[in-house]
Amino acid sequence: MSSSSQAAARRSLRPHTGASVKENLRKAREEAKARQARLEELASPIHLAAERLDRLDGTVGAKASAAERKEKALAEARDKKIAAIIAEYEAKITDLRSLVERDMEAARAAQGDEERAALAEYAQAVLTFRDRASLPELAAVLGISVRAVKTVITEAESTLAGQSS
Repeated sequence: MSSSSQAAARRSLRPHTGASVKENLRKAREEAKARQARLEELASPIHLAAERLDRLDGTVGAKASAAERKEKALAEARDKKIAAIIAEYEAKITDLRSLVERDMEAARAAQGDEERAALAEYAQAVLTFRDRASLPELAAVLGISVRAVKTVITEAESTLAGQSS
């Protein structure tokens, strides 16, 4: 009970002839092209907005990279200035240390001369006191024993002898 193609065409109300198949294919292609054109027309604002966003991203990226380059240049300039200041102050510190060392040497030399003069004055005063008073009185003034006073007098005499020669 198979039905012929004519019966099937009547049932479906579609012609099954070669000409109608070609026509159906042409209509389907035209519909697909029309649908594609409509989709492209609908998508064009999306593509335009995407292109605009890409341009904006490129602009923002360029500005960001320019800002990064400027920040890097500023940091390098800061580091150079800091290094120059450190070098300058290290040189000043070195100069100051050498100046202080020279002053200390001069002060030590002056102090040595002053100390020798004070020691000679002390020795002279001890010998003068010895000539005008007794050894126990000198011991009481110095706060030491009489035996220690004899040692002090001997040292005073040698100090004055060293000064006069």
